[in-house]
Amino acid sequence: MKKLLLMMLTCFSAGAIAAQFEAGNSGGGGGVAFFDNPPNDFLQLDRVTLCGGRLVDSVEVVYIDGSGNVYSYGKHGGNGGSCKTLNFMSGEYISKVSGKSGSEVDSLTITTNMGRTLSVGGSGGDSGFLYTGNGQFQIVGFKGRSGSRIDAIGVVYLQTY
Repeated sequence: MKKLLLMMLTCFSAGAIAAQFEAGNSGGGGGVAFFDNPPNDFLQLDRVTLCGGRLVDSVEVVYIDGSGNVYSYGKHGGNGGSCKTLNFMSGEYISKVSGKSGSEVDSLTITTNMGRTLSVGGSGGDSGFLYTGNGQFQIVGFKGRSGSRIDAIGVVYLQTY
């Protein structure tokens, strides 16, 4: 298990202060860095799409803002693999992100607070990783490195009130 590096960033919104943290990366050093930066009026996740085969090819997170508008952080990674999407229900959030990695992310599983899961990837990878959230600090996006696949993955937390 790799040690998690937490870094606190502060965001300001409509008179309230929301803490944003990040943890990771798990995986290799290839590709280009990416970071899902939640807006000040982040409301909740709408859906997550993972694509992969024997490795994780891409991840895309779509969220809802405080006005009910739906936005994507953008797709990270390439266009390969089979894709699976998890649509979030009201009040549902990511409670756990786990998987295995080596020089790239071999497998990735997302688990919600309602016990639903979304998984892609194969059985390879030297190192396991686990990132957890809760009702106060929810996983709202990802960070890492990507090219034609996901080279490394970490998570972005947002404190909820």
